[in-house]
Amino acid sequence: MTEGLGKKSKKEVLKEIIKGIHSGMSLEQAKDKFLSEAGSVTSLEIASLEQSLIDEGMDPAELVKLLNLYFSRMVDVVFRHDGTLDKFVGDALIVVFNDPFEQTDAEKRAVACAAEMQTEIAAFNREQAAAGKRTLGVGVGVHCGPVVAGNVGSEFRMDYTVIGDTVNFASRLQGKAPAGAVYVSGAVKDKTAGAFSYKSAGKMEFKGYKDPAEVFELQ
Repeated sequence: MTEGLGKKSKKEVLKEIIKGIHSGMSLEQAKDKFLSEAGSVTSLEIASLEQSLIDEGMDPAELVKLLNLYFSRMVDVVFRHDGTLDKFVGDALIVVFNDPFEQTDAEKRAVACAAEMQTEIAAFNREQAAAGKRTLGVGVGVHCGPVVAGNVGSEFRMDYTVIGDTVNFASRLQGKAPAGAVYVSGAVKDKTAGAFSYKSAGKMEFKGYKDPAEVFELQ
């Protein structure tokens, strides 16, 4: 039922469903309430920018090993900030905050998580370089806004996920972020400016969006 959620989030969802049952809901009502809702989240996407790993014909087994090491470090960071691991997409990791349980400081958590991810990647790369192994350049994008969350799929397989423009735009931001950078939207910047420092990266055009949007880089 909760396949696709990060481990911490599965526990939280089950607690909420049990709470709903104790309050008088049926099991189906509790599931519908907590597993199919529209709401606001902060979405974070991180991806390796090293297309050369594939272009240069890196051995597939070695590539998988490298990505697994990288993902393991990143997922540890996500859970330290109580993020929800939504999914892996190739070499990308999609994370959300404020779903499936409420986090009033979701934007701050997401930016802090993104910053620690870059610190962790730098440490990972130092270890890789010292061992004479491949390093990775990673960019991160963070955006906040409404999504629809719930179980998506077929009768044979269902995954809990979040969908909507918020997730799409976080992905577009990540695609613009150079290695080592965290790019955030104006909405995230406005909600976290008291806790973090940013500089404008200028207005950028994004595929699928008519108007350019100003982007901010975490300092």
